[in-house]
Amino acid sequence: MDVIVIDSRAYWKLLEKQTEFILQRIKELQEEKNSSQKIWISLSEAQKILPYKSRTKWQELRDRGEIIFAQFGRKILYQRVSIENYITNKIAR
Repeated sequence: MDVIVIDSRAYWKLLEKQTEFILQRIKELQEEKNSSQKIWISLSEAQKILPYKSRTKWQELRDRGEIIFAQFGRKILYQRVSIENYITNKIAR
């Protein structure tokens, strides 16, 4: 058996770095889980998946029925799966 001796300050710094790494990874996993569980997303979230900046282009996609959306008053939400399917279909062509 080997015994490794390190300075106590180095030990606490190593422990702190390890804790930071673990907490960051947990946060990333939670964000992935939350984003993948969302069925309906806002325009800004949709633009992160499909980077069309023009609201006119999004209107065209809605009008042609290429993506599924729901409108509540002035608020429009997009179905995440339909945007992903749209991308998949565009690539397949």
